[in-house]
Amino acid sequence: MSATDLYYTMPLSILRSGSGELEALTRGLSCGIVNAGIGYRKTHGEELFRILLEEAGAHAVEHGGTTECPKNVPAELWEAALAGVKMLNIPGGVSAMDTTIYQKCHQAGAVYFRLRSDWMWNAVLSARRKAGIATQADFKQLSWREFRILAAILSAKVNTYGFSFLGWETIQARACGFHSKALFRAGAASLPAHCQPLSRRILRQELEKLEALGYFIRCRYSTGERGGLMAYSFRHAKRETLVNAIKTWRAANQSFQTQAAANRAADLAAFSLIPATR
Repeated sequence: MSATDLYYTMPLSILRSGSGELEALTRGLSCGIVNAGIGYRKTHGEELFRILLEEAGAHAVEHGGTTECPKNVPAELWEAALAGVKMLNIPGGVSAMDTTIYQKCHQAGAVYFRLRSDWMWNAVLSARRKAGIATQADFKQLSWREFRILAAILSAKVNTYGFSFLGWETIQARACGFHSKALFRAGAASLPAHCQPLSRRILRQELEKLEALGYFIRCRYSTGERGGLMAYSFRHAKRETLVNAIKTWRAANQSFQTQAAANRAADLAAFSLIPATR
């Protein structure tokens, strides 16, 4: 992923929201719009945010929208949505619905994922075409199933070496909007029709396809009865560079463990010199 790319950030639970894949994706758009504005404000400060807000107001008016905050919407969220629409180059202006969906979908302790803007819109347009809605012709097809799998991988924590370790069961759980296998097992029975669990065979096929299309790089790290772990990276351009990063990570991890063991031994030795007290 390039530093110049535009991104949508949304809760992982968005996958199992709504009444269908198109509604879930539309909710993701709304969350991404508001999050873009909030993120800019936090990163660049109030002064630059106000400048962006002026540009966003002109953008909204140009596209037939409004800059006036609705009475039932918090001003900060409205401003964030207004700025987000401008940042993500979305036509049509901001909608109060964006802030309403944001408030409904964002919860404390939620896990998020960040997706490139072109991938997001490829998924939205694919879902619209599937629903029989007229769409532009020049976009790259990205199915709802593929979107769910990308969201699952992107929601995992990336280490300082640029990759994440994931097993197929973790991807299965996250592709259903749950950030842990325990939560997935507890909530699997109540999943909506558009977010049913993907089998191991389907996941293997889809992961191979997405890798072949260049969405990510991956390599086997370990094996086991449940499939072992794979390292996934959206940052490395080649498999060889990912393998080298894993080797560097493993060497650093072993060094840390050795030092930690030495520190524990030193602590125990020092503790043994302290006189016992009653």
